[in-house]
Amino acid sequence: SEQMESLCSVGEGVEGRVQANGFEPGKKVFFTLSRVNHSCDPNCQVVVRGNIATLHACVPILPNTELTISYTDVLQASSTRQSDLSQFAFTCTCPPCLSRTDTDPPRTRLSHLFSLAPTLSFDTPEIPEEIHRLLVQENLKESFLWSDLYRFKYICEPDEEAAKRHLETALEYSLQGGGPESEQSRELIQLLEEF
Repeated sequence: SEQMESLCSVGEGVEGRVQANGFEPGKKVFFTLSRVNHSCDPNCQVVVRGNIATLHACVPILPNTELTISYTDVLQASSTRQSDLSQFAFTCTCPPCLSRTDTDPPRTRLSHLFSLAPTLSFDTPEIPEEIHRLLVQENLKESFLWSDLYRFKYICEPDEEAAKRHLETALEYSLQGGGPESEQSRELIQLLEEF
């Protein structure tokens, strides 16, 4: 079949299947999680630690709703996402890809804003506010994006109590997306302990 020929172009046999279905780092294949479908507007995310992978819901999920993850960076332009996804032998037809003229500018803007993290200070509160507005506008639910947003709000907040609340919210999102053992959660816990 055409789909099988495309899959074989990734690599032959077991190597091709690992390449197509494996998770980074080290391209590990997990029997159930490697079968979760893609969406550029996912409702879950996968966290891999060593030989253990866990699926975390980004939002409350209703019964009979398909669980989806993103196989690519959701903040990239749809053409880049489609190019990244070509290795999986399908064309994404999720709402953000179908309405790319509406979603590409805000998503690429978000990517740029997240890249400004090293420049954040008390003098740049407009950056986390714009990130917040765009995350809501684009209906992006991945916990790591929201955790980063609240970490940015913490950096830009001159009021100590408000800064602490932002840090606590960042930790909540980090725990939801990666659990207490994730590097980001451990870092946020340490920052809170130093308050």
